[in-house]
Amino acid sequence: MSSFCGRDDGLRLVQEAVAGCPRSFARLWGEYRAVVHAVLLAYVPSRDADELLDRVRRIAARTIPGLALPAEFAPRLLGIARRLGRQHGARPGALRGLLYIHSNLDGERLLSIIRSLDVGLREPLVLRLVLGLAGTDIARLMGLPGEQVRHALAEGLRCVRNRLEEAV
Repeated sequence: MSSFCGRDDGLRLVQEAVAGCPRSFARLWGEYRAVVHAVLLAYVPSRDADELLDRVRRIAARTIPGLALPAEFAPRLLGIARRLGRQHGARPGALRGLLYIHSNLDGERLLSIIRSLDVGLREPLVLRLVLGLAGTDIARLMGLPGEQVRHALAEGLRCVRNRLEEAV
């Protein structure tokens, strides 16, 4: 289980990374890499997300040391990904892992639908559908109340279904 899901040494690793330990940051990056990638997918095609992933890592490695509170680690990391994704701009791309929502829908079209949603719906939806994270884990990662994440997931799925039905 990943540190963002409550592994015992997660807090220690974050504290060490915030204190400037590159080895701890590297271990944390390994744990959070998929989550960062999923957040990027909420904004950019997968080929661009792959390229931006390394930029997020480099920026985080430079800015994470010195955070005031270890609890700021995940929100800061996801904030960097979000900012780079927004700056890069959303263009059509392929997204694997979401195709089970609608059997004859390709990933490119589904990602386009998800990107057209409100920003507050996009990220929780991608974290749930791509990584299969539970609402409580998404809330912890994003620094949001659980009820807000549950609402965003329900609303996001409803919007995706509605747009799929409109297209039929």
